[in-house]
Amino acid sequence: MRCLKIRTFKAGSEKPKSAITIPLAVARLAGKLIPRSVAEDLERKGINLREILSVITRENVRGTLIEIEKDGERTVVSVE
Repeated sequence: MRCLKIRTFKAGSEKPKSAITIPLAVARLAGKLIPRSVAEDLERKGINLREILSVITRENVRGTLIEIEKDGERTVVSVE
């Protein structure tokens, strides 16, 4: 089963300080239920939730979708 993974790392660390794993079927549904304020906050951080949800619906997508470095933290969004 493919999953959407969101991990946050402190600068220089290979071990995530936080990680979320969501089955893709749940991620698609959850994307429709996320409050607008949360989606807007993610967009301010450079994460376009609608675009990510559009990409993950393609069956052959795997690997890193987006990687953001800001204020000494790195966030990685991937499909595994």
